[in-house]
Amino acid sequence: MFAESEDQQEIVMEEEAEEEAQDAGETEGTENTEVTSEPVQETSDTDQVVIYHTNDIHGAFEAAEGGSVGVAKAATLKKETENALLVDAGDATQGLPLVSLNKGSSAIDLMNAADYDLMTTGNHEYDYGLDQLFANAAKAQFPILAANVYRDGSPVMAGKTAVENNGENAVCAVYRHRGYAGLYGLLPHGLTLESG
Repeated sequence: MFAESEDQQEIVMEEEAEEEAQDAGETEGTENTEVTSEPVQETSDTDQVVIYHTNDIHGAFEAAEGGSVGVAKAATLKKETENALLVDAGDATQGLPLVSLNKGSSAIDLMNAADYDLMTTGNHEYDYGLDQLFANAAKAQFPILAANVYRDGSPVMAGKTAVENNGENAVCAVYRHRGYAGLYGLLPHGLTLESG
C-alpha cells in the first residue's frame, strides 16, 4: 500500500471533476464521444484525420463475434468517413490457412480490395523469407514500411511496393487533398529476423 501526496490527491480530484463535468456535457470546448464501430461523421471542412487500423490479423479477415469488426467493416468505415486512413500494423500475412497456404499473397489481395493506405511489417511478414515478402509487397497498392529494418545499409522495404515507397516512412494525402499525415512503422528493438 502507498500513500498519495496532497499534490497527487489534488490532481486526481481535478481529473475526477473534469470527467464528471465532461460526462454531464459541461466541459467547455469538449464534446461527449463514445467508442463505436460506426463511421465518424464530420463536416466537409474538418481538419480531423481518422485513422482506422488493424494489427495482428494473422489471416482473420472476417468479423468475429465479440472481437474484430473485420476488414470489410474497416473498409466501409474508411469509405464512409471523411479524411480517413486505413492502416495495418503488421502480422497480417501469416496465420490462418486463408493466408498461410499461399504465403501471405491473399492477405495483400484482400488489403488492396479494402483500400488500405499503408502497412508496416510485423515480425511474421518475414516468416516466408525476404523473396516472398518482396513478392507480396510488389502486389501491394499501398506502401509497406519497416523504418528500422535494414539490409545492406538500406531500408529493407525501399522500392518494394507497386506505389512509391522509401521503406521507412510515408506521407499520405488526407483532408481531401488539403493536407498530409506522416506515418512510419517500427519493429521491436532487438528482434532478430532470419531470412529463408
